[in-house]
Amino acid sequence: MKMGKVIKQFIKEYVIQFILALLWAYFSLRNKTEIDSYLMSFVTQFSAAFFLLSWIFGQFLRVKKQMSVSERLDKILNKLEQVASSIQTRTDKLSNFLTGGNSYISFGIQSYDNDDSNLLLTAKLNGEFPMYDITIQVGESYLGGIEEMPEDAVKSLQHFKLDSFSDQVLKPIGPIRKPRNGDFGLYRISVFARNCRYPQLSYVKKGEDGKFYSSNSTYKDFQLSEVVKENTMSKYPKLENGMPDKTLK
Repeated sequence: MKMGKVIKQFIKEYVIQFILALLWAYFSLRNKTEIDSYLMSFVTQFSAAFFLLSWIFGQFLRVKKQMSVSERLDKILNKLEQVASSIQTRTDKLSNFLTGGNSYISFGIQSYDNDDSNLLLTAKLNGEFPMYDITIQVGESYLGGIEEMPEDAVKSLQHFKLDSFSDQVLKPIGPIRKPRNGDFGLYRISVFARNCRYPQLSYVKKGEDGKFYSSNSTYKDFQLSEVVKENTMSKYPKLENGMPDKTLK
């Protein structure tokens, strides 16, 4: 059974060379008349042509096989690269889910509906991944210098701790104190989380309805080098040009 396959494959690979060698020998010696000389020359011509054609066909098949192997290797490498890329993507996503990735929280400050003694701090997640081990520090900011800062300013800082946060809609965090002068103020909100640390400045003023609203700037770092998000509540007071009124008066 195996020998039959071998013979069949042998004939398949060498039949073209055999026929071409016969034709070459025949046409090369078609004008010869001596039988002995003709037979010897025919065998010589046939053998040389068959050997040369077999070698050429062998080289052709070798190159073809090598190209086929190279193409298969390229396909395997491409698949391996795709698998590696997929694994890296999933690893990065898993890492981001564990650390928080590039997510951050932005805050808003507004009046309580049924509490005139405090304001309400709200928060919203910006990003795809939840954040963990979050400490939020809130207090009024004094831009006039340390001489204008009340002695109890540090003691008046409020802190909120969250194990995790994943709400992408506004969520109440807790009550904070009203501005010292009663009508407006500037709050500094500092965030310390597993994946980042950054501040937010929130200007708080009363709207036309007498309730407090905020205009907020979230920064990339504590050097306040870059604003990553600006958001202003719709009822926060505006200047004549439509911009939020961030004057502390």
